[in-house]
Amino acid sequence: MKRRIKFLTLTLAVLSLGFVLTSCAESNSQGGATSTSVQTPNASTSVQQQPSTSVGPTEVQDCDVPTGKYMITTTVYDYDKTTKKVIATEYTNYTSYLNNTGTKKFEADVKFVEYSSGVSAVYFVNGDYTYYFYMNEGVVKYRQVKGFSYSSGTAASADSLLVPAVGTYVSEAKEHTKVDSQGNRTKETVYYFIEVSEGSVKVYVGETNTTKGDTLVLEQNNYVLELISGKVVIRMPHQTEGYKCTIYAKSATTIHATNDYEKAGDYDFSCDFTKMA
Repeated sequence: MKRRIKFLTLTLAVLSLGFVLTSCAESNSQGGATSTSVQTPNASTSVQQQPSTSVGPTEVQDCDVPTGKYMITTTVYDYDKTTKKVIATEYTNYTSYLNNTGTKKFEADVKFVEYSSGVSAVYFVNGDYTYYFYMNEGVVKYRQVKGFSYSSGTAASADSLLVPAVGTYVSEAKEHTKVDSQGNRTKETVYYFIEVSEGSVKVYVGETNTTKGDTLVLEQNNYVLELISGKVVIRMPHQTEGYKCTIYAKSATTIHATNDYEKAGDYDFSCDFTKMA
């Protein structure tokens, strides 16, 4: 009889313990559900994922960039402040520009916008490119933007192009390294001369600044006047591909010329030349 009572008591204790464990498990399960719901993304996170609603720079009433033709590389931007229009045209050379036979790239409406504090700009868009033209220290500057990359510089005036005038030009005294057939090197002082005519360009070297001498360094017949970033340029190719002499006018009486260096003993230079009387 006593054994039955003990067995019954033990059985009831086990059943009571199971009931308690089941209640705890259900309580923990409900707590987990509550924790899961807290992890749901909140409203501010969703807002941050929305696309930008930017509408571009702030417009202003006026811009101090005057009407004119402004050049970047080989493209001329013909800007009219009154009509707020710009036409972009690419030219193959100076003759193409004179004859107005370039290739029209695009036409766009412009806005006047705030470029930076106190600085206004001419603003326009073409495809993926955004353009800003603004005044800085009396000259027109540009900024061309595509995505996260950009280029900037001076937008040269195509209305005041300088052409190398016909005549003979001489450099200041230059030091030249002379190399003989055995490879020995000596220094000498020379003067460079550039003759520009209607049909050809020639580069000479002489011992004084009055006589060009008989050494012809380079010659180019039937040269083409190229148009690059507001400069009318003469290119004289060397016999070795990729090397050249480049000439452009700085004023009515001054030109600048750069002759590439290939090897020791070459007559390479980069300097101004003054027109001889």
